[in-house]
Amino acid sequence: GYGTLRLGRSLSPSQRVASNYDPHGTDGIGSLGSGGLLIGHSPLVRLESGLYYETPKFGGFSVFAAAQMDDQANTVDDRIKSVRLRYENGPLDIALAHADMRTGNDVTSLGMAVKLGAFTPMLQYHWGERGANKRKTMLLGTLVKLGAGEVRAAWSKSDDRSSGNTDRTLAAIGYDHALSKRTTL
Repeated sequence: GYGTLRLGRSLSPSQRVASNYDPHGTDGIGSLGSGGLLIGHSPLVRLESGLYYETPKFGGFSVFAAAQMDDQANTVDDRIKSVRLRYENGPLDIALAHADMRTGNDVTSLGMAVKLGAFTPMLQYHWGERGANKRKTMLLGTLVKLGAGEVRAAWSKSDDRSSGNTDRTLAAIGYDHALSKRTTL
């Protein structure tokens, strides 16, 4: 009744926004990937030596906060703090997260999904900076349930505003077919 407290290595609140609102997940074919969505902040995927607390839902709202303790092995982005506010009620699921590192780097993430029967459109938008890299990343996608499978489609664009100007655009469509509860083709 008081929420969930965890210690150790686990997914960050910012990573949850990146993965919850991408029809391909963040590690599958067609995904821009967590590092791309989180503006190159790969330490934000899983926090090492983390302290995590997630509240229960109150009227559809919940808060998920995490802090990474000072870890000698992680000298670039240690002491990461990340928090997510989520509203999940009925067909609407929307979240806003912010992460800050001791080094002055940060990323803010917004995600949204609306379940309309078998059709679930999704949106993500991330903006932030890491050193001299300043990026904005957007993803538009959908999941469509078809019998024992799902059609997954997404279009994403990374707008790099740093001197390297490594813009990326990715369009992907796929079909996942469930062979059992744990096996997908």
